[in-house]
Amino acid sequence: MNRTSSDPKALLDIVSRLDGVIGELKEGGQAFSAQLVAMARMELMMTVHRISEHEMGALRSLFEEKDQRLLS
Repeated sequence: MNRTSSDPKALLDIVSRLDGVIGELKEGGQAFSAQLVAMARMELMMTVHRISEHEMGALRSLFEEKDQRLLS
C-alpha cells in the first residue's frame, strides 16, 4: 500500500501541482481536460479535509447561489 496516499501534506502538494496543470490546459484551449483535472483536484481536497459528498454538495450549492446573485 502506498503510505503517502493518506499523508495530507503529500496530497496538498499534488493539489498545488494540479493548479498549474489546470492553468496550462486552460491556456492551451483544453477547457474540457482542465475541467476533468479540476474534478480530480476537488476529490483530493475532499480526501485531505475529509469532506463527504453530501457536505461537498452543500458547499457547491452555496457557491452556485453566490454566483447567481453576482450575475443578477
